[in-house]
Amino acid sequence: MNPGSRRKRIKKHLRGIAFTGLVVLLVGFAVFPLVSVIAISVTPSNEIAMTSLLPRHMSFGAYTGVLSGSFVRAVVNTIVVSAIATLAGVIVASVGGYAFARFTFPGRKIFLLVALVARMIPAILMILPLYLIIRTLGLLNTYYGLILVYVTITLPLAVWLVTSFFRGIPKEIEEAAIMDGCSAWGVFTRVIVPLSLPGISAIALFVFLGAWNDFLFALTLTTTDKMYTIQVALSLFITEGTVNWNYMMAAAVISTLPVAGLYIVLQRFLIQGLTAGAVKA
Repeated sequence: MNPGSRRKRIKKHLRGIAFTGLVVLLVGFAVFPLVSVIAISVTPSNEIAMTSLLPRHMSFGAYTGVLSGSFVRAVVNTIVVSAIATLAGVIVASVGGYAFARFTFPGRKIFLLVALVARMIPAILMILPLYLIIRTLGLLNTYYGLILVYVTITLPLAVWLVTSFFRGIPKEIEEAAIMDGCSAWGVFTRVIVPLSLPGISAIALFVFLGAWNDFLFALTLTTTDKMYTIQVALSLFITEGTVNWNYMMAAAVISTLPVAGLYIVLQRFLIQGLTAGAVKA
């Protein structure tokens, strides 16, 4: 064998080994927190201080305690608020995005720019204005107040993204549908929406996660434990002088299940949706 080709093969194998090692390291780095959370959730309280990763004795008492307490109400609150906010956000963003993608009107480009800039404003700066608006409307400590806020803060970027998806659809398809006697609304609902399902699914997940993972607005706009969402309820496991780690981690595991289920349902759309419209803006 030629010494030069042999060295090339050795270098190729070494690069492959190095790349595989790097991938394993990164995957392990990403999976380790999840494994730790699950391990702590099934660890008895008197063994949490031990340094071993896996518990010596498994106990599901934390799950039983969490599911028999007020945390279940927080899960229900979060599901209701997130689902309605997602539905409303997707509908409004889709209609608005279609208008921006297909129609020309004064201030169109400026509005899109303002919508993108609005997303860059830190949430902490919007707390006081939104709180005053929600209080004036009499929507404090209600589902409606939280839904209105979540739709408001996620809508600008959702409109921007869905506009890109709609621009990627050839206008000839719409023109053909109109020639076949389809109305403007029919073109949108029967042609554009089905073709944009990957993008709309990605936006729906973005809006859902924005509502599901929010802590700041939920803490500010709710005042009773009956209206607390998951993120606020998780903070209640931290009390003065103590932290109920196994209960908190059990609640965290439970709170990830609906999100994981949504990923499973939408997974066939997400890859296409996250890449569609990336060229056009």
